[in-house]
Amino acid sequence: MPHLPVRVRRPLKRSEFDVLVGAGCFAGERVELIGGSLVARPPRGVKQAGVVEHLSAWLVPALSGLARVRVQLPFLAHGESEPIPDVLITTERFGSKHPATAVLAIEVADSSASFDTTTKAALYAVSRVSEYWVFSIKTRRVERFHRAVGGRYAKRQVLRAGSVLVVPGFEHVSAPVERVLLAGPPRRRAAH
Repeated sequence: MPHLPVRVRRPLKRSEFDVLVGAGCFAGERVELIGGSLVARPPRGVKQAGVVEHLSAWLVPALSGLARVRVQLPFLAHGESEPIPDVLITTERFGSKHPATAVLAIEVADSSASFDTTTKAALYAVSRVSEYWVFSIKTRRVERFHRAVGGRYAKRQVLRAGSVLVVPGFEHVSAPVERVLLAGPPRRRAAH
């Protein structure tokens, strides 16, 4: 099959993507819509799944009644994008649509680290997600993106073992980086 130049391709609209998903066209496939293009999500390894499970075990009870914690569910991002972050925290109420605002998006990366720290960081910034964390399985660190200004994050911080993660807007919810990346359920920080 001949390679088609980019100018010949037509982006998929989010509404079209949602119809296709609803019709089961991508059943069994790990895809998300990024900038009007279908993007295959890499297979989830055991270590990645473990970090997502630790994040869920920490955040769901800690934010119960305060915010919704969505695990590997769609987010209505800017433009023709519907990414599926590993974890998303939103204060939007349940409704007939996926949330379009978030205080925190989290991706757990192995082979997708470059895509997650560039393309997805830009997408979450332009979508006005307050903070974005990328957990790197290979480097055992967390990249924290915050202060979205003009469609990009003004601050990028690398957190390693010994650093503490604090959920934006919910300062009582915190955990050491190593506890989430390695083992054991994170503890809730005592309120001052």
